[in-house]
Amino acid sequence: MAIDLLDKTANANNLTNNGASEWLTSTPFAAPNTTAVSLVAAESDYLAADDSASLSVTGDCSFECWVLRDSIGSFMTMVGKDGGSGSGQRSYRLAFLADNTIRWDTWSDGVESGASAASTGTITSTTVWHHVAITFTASTKVVLFYIDGALDTTSSAQVSGVIFNGTNEMAIGRSAAGASVQFDGKIDEVRIWGDVRSGAEITANYNIRLTGAETDLAAYYPFESLQASGSSGLQGKYWG
Repeated sequence: MAIDLLDKTANANNLTNNGASEWLTSTPFAAPNTTAVSLVAAESDYLAADDSASLSVTGDCSFECWVLRDSIGSFMTMVGKDGGSGSGQRSYRLAFLADNTIRWDTWSDGVESGASAASTGTITSTTVWHHVAITFTASTKVVLFYIDGALDTTSSAQVSGVIFNGTNEMAIGRSAAGASVQFDGKIDEVRIWGDVRSGAEITANYNIRLTGAETDLAAYYPFESLQASGSSGLQGKYWG
């Protein structure tokens, strides 16, 4: 078995593997859903999909993923399409801050006038999988942060209501800002939505597999074949 790099939506935002390895131990889902991705920050591992219309999120959106970090206390990008400082192509980024809170960044013009919102909850475990999700409402500039399917923080920070349509790739595990923001650990079940998911939707779906045909699902990476995985739920011993 190997990492399945295919986007399970009809948008075909397939990934290129840049050093990531297959992880089969203590994954968040029960068998046969037992493949995740291992990323080593020191080795600059990441996955990336080319820019596309469906990944060019410019307004309402939601992002989800399961994470198991191997280290804490540093800035780590989970999902980003930001081009890096000085590129003029910065769009969005979901990341951990050095204090282990979660941050959502957007840029309205592709440069350094971006804005951000941060959670109040922290994730510090290096032995337990956790689900991270954010929703962004462009009209109100409100960001909701969810941890393990439950609402953690409602941010009233002045986040840009329009996200710049940059041309950079969408990356999982890094941003183009460089190795200092690489993810260090395991990632699974990455979902990018072109709408604001409700709290009920996140709670109901964070611990089950999707089909890939859900409305407004822009990209979906379970990292294994859906034919084999079905909709089995969590392995409870590995998360909490």
